[in-house]
Amino acid sequence: VAQARSYHRAGLEVNQKINDRLWIGCGLVGVAALEMAQDPSAATRLLGATARLLESTGMSLERAYGVLYEQSLAALRATLDAETFATAWGEGQALSLDDAIAAALG
Repeated sequence: VAQARSYHRAGLEVNQKINDRLWIGCGLVGVAALEMAQDPSAATRLLGATARLLESTGMSLERAYGVLYEQSLAALRATLDAETFATAWGEGQALSLDDAIAAALG
């Protein structure tokens, strides 16, 4: 898990530098999936930020990351109570892209 987290974070840093929004979104999903067990609210914020990115750009995630996004979202909804989920989701939606990346890089 630590190595996967390191790879996703390194990818986020590179993709932020070249402004590759598609792979930034994929990286946010990857980090969120890895953070779910430790901090489900933080993972929900990252997915909320990803949803905002996708909505604002009209992009879709790469297939594998789209599946991971949906699975992670379902798991987080099952883990968190509705109010906690809604609060974290809203906080994620309010993050700027740079702030979402900073949160993922933690």
